[in-house]
Amino acid sequence: SSSAASDVYKRQVGSESGAILLLVLLGTVALVSVVEWRRGAIPNALTLPGATVALVIRFVGNLGVLKGVAGCLLLLLVPAAINAICRRRRGVDGFSPGVFKLLAMVGAFFGPVLGLAVLAVAWGIELVNILFLLVSGYRRPTVEFGPPICAAVGAIVLSAWLGWVGAIL
Repeated sequence: SSSAASDVYKRQVGSESGAILLLVLLGTVALVSVVEWRRGAIPNALTLPGATVALVIRFVGNLGVLKGVAGCLLLLLVPAAINAICRRRRGVDGFSPGVFKLLAMVGAFFGPVLGLAVLAVAWGIELVNILFLLVSGYRRPTVEFGPPICAAVGAIVLSAWLGWVGAIL
């Protein structure tokens, strides 16, 4: 019923600003996913403006700009730590620079807690992808991490909409 949908909307998003924030996030990550899949790189022209727009919407819509900044910083620091470990042990980075910026953008939209949830779900998706590639014998030089991040964003938003997780903003 429309009343039930309205109750879910109010509980999970809470405002028109929240709805705009989610629509911008979903549109941006969908575009990032397609671009990385086709070009093998995540362009700054999508991620940096996306993070800026997220923080502006959070500020103007009174959605907690500090929560967005904290998410942005945390999702920059986690991959930086992983890269430092990978570089020290294997001599290569664990994440590309584009993934850093994509994760920072996701953190700006979601904040730190759900930002980390997106990262965890994306790792799970990527693990399944890598296992499939190994079993199938398909070899490619790199494994893109943008599409799993984008799929994880969609999964978190859908989970919130269905009431499986708490409020997302």
